[in-house]
Amino acid sequence: MLSGGSSSIKGQASTKISEKRMIGNKTQFAPKGSLVMLIPNTPYFKEWVDFNLTIGKISRPVYYDGKLVGGCSYPMPSEVKKHSLVTDVIDDKGNFVFQNLKPGEYLVFVGFVANKYSHTTKTPNGYSVTVYADGSASGGTTYDVKHWLTPKNVVNLKYVNVNKEGETVSVKLN
Repeated sequence: MLSGGSSSIKGQASTKISEKRMIGNKTQFAPKGSLVMLIPNTPYFKEWVDFNLTIGKISRPVYYDGKLVGGCSYPMPSEVKKHSLVTDVIDDKGNFVFQNLKPGEYLVFVGFVANKYSHTTKTPNGYSVTVYADGSASGGTTYDVKHWLTPKNVVNLKYVNVNKEGETVSVKLN
């Protein structure tokens, strides 16, 4: 399924941030260079996912940068790993592409770090006094201002169907 075909999957990876103190735009795109993985949804892979779901108290497997980070008890089998593709996000808008695919069903997923919200703090660092030409003065506390971000791990996945040769399927991982 991963070679010799003429189909492709083009996509965009992003996350929505709905926090009140978020920075910038509500949509944050996967940074350029983030890894995107594509796994053919074969009977073997489906059986492995179903097995992990039935052995208890777990959810679907979650991968980050191609590594299992949660959701199942057993690591991805080497048979699945060797029959998967990895590509990079190619720009600052979270775009990626997989080419030369055969028709079939695929699992596409991405993991990246987004900025959940921004914080600003003011820390008093002293006292300032201003003396005016007429001899009067005013004063006040001076502050150091610091800004920082809270990271959020994002893992987005979607099953995608390529129905025929030469087809380009678009997907949004958000």
